[in-house]
Amino acid sequence: MSDPSRNEIRAKPRSASNVTRKPPNHQITKGTFRYLGYTFQGIGAIAVALFAFWKTLPQDTQKHAIEDLYFWLQPKADIKIEPMRVAESCKTVEKANEISGHIATYVTEVTTRNAIRYLETKGFQVYSSWAAQGLDRLPARYSLELTMTCLPRLSKTTNDSEQEALNRSSEDLFGGSLFVDMELTSKSMVISSVRIPLGLPLLTSKVYDRKFGINSDAVMAAVFETMALPSDLSMKLNVPAESKAAAGKYGTSELMQYRAAESVFAGGDKDLATDILTNAVSASPAFAIGYSALAEIKRSQGAEAEAEAFERKALEIDKDYPRIPFVTKILNPSPNVKKKIAESVPTKIAEGASVLELEISSPPARFYVFSFDPKLFKFSIGLPPTTLGQTARQFRIDNAGVFSIVGGTFNVDPEGNLAPDALLVRRGVVMSPRNTEWDTGGFLLIGSGLPAIIPVAEFSRNKFEQSEDLLQSSLLVVDPGGRNGIRGRTPELADRAAICVQINGDIAFVIAKGLFQLAEFADLLAETKSRGGLGCERAMYLDGGPSAQASLALGSKNIELEGQWVVPNAVIVHRRTP
Repeated sequence: MSDPSRNEIRAKPRSASNVTRKPPNHQITKGTFRYLGYTFQGIGAIAVALFAFWKTLPQDTQKHAIEDLYFWLQPKADIKIEPMRVAESCKTVEKANEISGHIATYVTEVTTRNAIRYLETKGFQVYSSWAAQGLDRLPARYSLELTMTCLPRLSKTTNDSEQEALNRSSEDLFGGSLFVDMELTSKSMVISSVRIPLGLPLLTSKVYDRKFGINSDAVMAAVFETMALPSDLSMKLNVPAESKAAAGKYGTSELMQYRAAESVFAGGDKDLATDILTNAVSASPAFAIGYSALAEIKRSQGAEAEAEAFERKALEIDKDYPRIPFVTKILNPSPNVKKKIAESVPTKIAEGASVLELEISSPPARFYVFSFDPKLFKFSIGLPPTTLGQTARQFRIDNAGVFSIVGGTFNVDPEGNLAPDALLVRRGVVMSPRNTEWDTGGFLLIGSGLPAIIPVAEFSRNKFEQSEDLLQSSLLVVDPGGRNGIRGRTPELADRAAICVQINGDIAFVIAKGLFQLAEFADLLAETKSRGGLGCERAMYLDGGPSAQASLALGSKNIELEGQWVVPNAVIVHRRTP
């Protein structure tokens, strides 16, 4: 039987009210075009009004507005570090001017490089003529301007001989009157400034000298913590609340010495740390956290009575002094790297070439070993086209090599020109003379593309004449016979680089990225494979720290290990032609 309700449903007519009618397509198109027309008319009217207003503006205002718009649209570096200037107060005596020129070079090199390194570790994009990132075409949000100032003003009286004037000027320079004025600017307006003292206490305590182990990042942290920074920079630096409180109470000099003492103490030099803090509290008796840090040092030495006396002194001065943690230990990556070396096998990347890549997380560090068979690969020294230097990658590409690594140490003048500080020979031409003050270290000799490492005591005129390329270094990190070449422990923590002759005759280039002490780095090269080392028969130190960099492009393997700035020479590896 049929269901009557279903028949009713079928028979029910469709009313107009329950039918949705769709407009024809041409009506939709007309509505859309009408709407777009009104929109374009409105945009056109606004554009005409803006253009009319633009024409009423002075030409200078128009020019600045275009520049601002261009600046806003461009990708930007965060900070540009300008070349350091030397104040006229440092130039008024002829021979003292020569002295101040040497000091300016030293101060420029160390201060500028330390500032670059510190800011880059904090994640800033930094441009300067020293940096390797190539941001010179980008505008910068801020500029950091450095000026070396000498106080009191150097002068030569009528009764002074030239030598007396020179002696007195030297005393002025090194007697506590040398400063670096650091100004942070934006669009030529000074936002913040700080005066960095570089007098005798700081110079003699080696605060600025990377070779003697002061952690430059720690010292520069003290400088930037005492500057009143814009909010965007301050957020990126992420300065702890205790450090901000200390910056409000103490000066740049005291905090620099505190951070310097902290870094050398953590590196193992407790005596130098004590000397630095003693200088600080002697010059500034109200420096309470200096006494607190001395208490930490004495406590670590088991001198509890002296520690308690220093702690009481700090509380007498200021019971609410900022409790900045005094770091007493820095984790050493070498033991974990040794374990990784013993467990790892190098990766073959071509016939006669291999690479070992290691990474550890605690403490964070990376370790690379690039090995080449000298029968299949040849070696040379590379130089840049100008005195402004290049990155390792640029050296490799320009010299059509498969690998390049930083070469020897160097000096930099205030204009950013780089020059080797020891003997360098390329294709038989002496590019830089021998550093006769170095009675240690050795030479990398390359003849017919074959490298050899010769200790300084074995170097002779005959070996010099047989070399096409030659590079001098002040350190052999592994002496002939596979012995650690570093005597004693230095507190400096930095990136490292070296060239090593292995027992089987292969040439290995080593890059260590992380906080490595030099003696620990040398142990890694000198130890046998079974004990977590590379088994180098001898090894020569290349430039480390922010200069440490290498570039590989061989087979399917590409590795770029960037440094913080450009370098004036590199060791290049090429394939030998059959």
